[in-house]
Amino acid sequence: MQSKNALLRQLSEATSPCQIEGLQGLLTQTRLKLRKLRKSENSRKKRWKKKKIRAAFKENPFKAGKDLLKPRSSIKLVVDQVSLDTHLASRYRDKMRDCPLPPLIGLKEEPKPKYKFDGSRIKKDAFFKLLSSRRNGSCPGPNGIPYKVYKKCSNLADYLFESFSMAKRTGKVPPNWRISFTSFIPKVENPDPANISDLFLSSM
Repeated sequence: MQSKNALLRQLSEATSPCQIEGLQGLLTQTRLKLRKLRKSENSRKKRWKKKKIRAAFKENPFKAGKDLLKPRSSIKLVVDQVSLDTHLASRYRDKMRDCPLPPLIGLKEEPKPKYKFDGSRIKKDAFFKLLSSRRNGSCPGPNGIPYKVYKKCSNLADYLFESFSMAKRTGKVPPNWRISFTSFIPKVENPDPANISDLFLSSM
């Protein structure tokens, strides 16, 4: 089947009536076949989209309904760090944190522990056993390295094990492990990027 553009070019260059009639017939057939292919492709895409939506609904009906009725906003929060820290401290900090709690009347005493807490050094075989049990599809941390990389690269896994052991031995957590991400979800339909009150904290 010749392409539509090639037929149009040949039709514009044709001179004899017989040639023009033949090219017009081929062009009509080509257009019909292209229209049929487009319909088939659109139907295939619709079936794939319905299948994807159906699978997402079966996996998590609440999230699928929420994404359908209230899609995620693409507006990003634009405020300075001082204003953000002040807002978080006023909303999520416990004002009575430094006040000791009085003893509760009628509260039973805690039972004595039956087993001594294991504070010995982390064993390497136990570490690798725990690493192998992690899901490959888990979201990676701030460094962007998923579990699958540690499973495939033994040298990198050894380095991670040594980092864990050093943190336990010295009692100091590496600064890169103290990083977290915060997600803000809009509370209104059209949030103001400069107004923190239009958003609320989702996770840290």
